[in-house]
Amino acid sequence: MQQTETYKLNLIEMSDPFSPQALNENTQKLEAVVEKMDTRVTVLEGHKAVFGSYNSKLSYDLTYELGFRPKAVIVCSVGGSPKMTMATDSEYGQQNDLVITDTGFFIHSIYVSGPHVFIAFG
Repeated sequence: MQQTETYKLNLIEMSDPFSPQALNENTQKLEAVVEKMDTRVTVLEGHKAVFGSYNSKLSYDLTYELGFRPKAVIVCSVGGSPKMTMATDSEYGQQNDLVITDTGFFIHSIYVSGPHVFIAFG
């Protein structure tokens, strides 16, 4: 009987006598692999990242709703002379007119007008 390279699953050959033992071993190995994958998926689902864009004007404040409190937000203007600002969910949660809120972020438009892109991590 041969085995697969990665997970060492039994490859039953035509000349092998039929035995449920090889199939049971495969099932147990697959169970262990799936259990590890479930743990990894659960960990990854606990993290969030949202990328988006918006347009602003100098006299306009913007509240952007994400549906969760981000741990960090980075905002960058993409027109003219690019500018970037970042805020983290630290003691203060505010940097250069960018404020993290319970459901997203708020930015005071004095920052710069025009198109912007952002990424928020939760």
